Amino acid sequence: MNKAVIHIYDSLNSLLSIVFSHVKQDDVIIFESNPSFTDNTRYVFEEMLHRGLNAKYKMYWIARDGTNISNITKNGNCFVLPSTHSSLIKQTVNTIKKAYIFSKAKCIISCNVFQPKYTGRKQYYVHLNHGASNKNSI
Repeated sequence: MNKAVIHIYDSLNSLLSIVFSHVKQDDVIIFESNPSFTDNTRYVFEEMLHRGLNAKYKMYWIARDGTNISNITKNGNCFVLPSTHSSLIKQTVNTIKKAYIFSKAKCIISCNVFQPKYTGRKQYYVHLNHGASNKNSI
């Protein structure tokens, strides 16, 4: 996508985050890593599955690519939120859907690049980091 379209989607995300900020939180957890389904976020997700938390929570992954998506959706109550689509209409609908799901999430767990612009007062944002801060410490 070109820079103008990206700027429009960033603005739309900001506006939707504000509009949906008063939506009641639900039992939703959102995961993010880049590439999809990797890094520390994957291990937290797998541990939550091992403990059976997908029976209580809907778990969504932000997917930037098609890799490993079957590992996510084979579990009950686990879904994928694709971050890009080929058509502008699908991308716009997806942007609105993601903003709504983000507003309903009780917790957002990320590892790399994603950081929400707005979180509700009762939302938790956990950034697991990728180890970047300690790589140059020696």
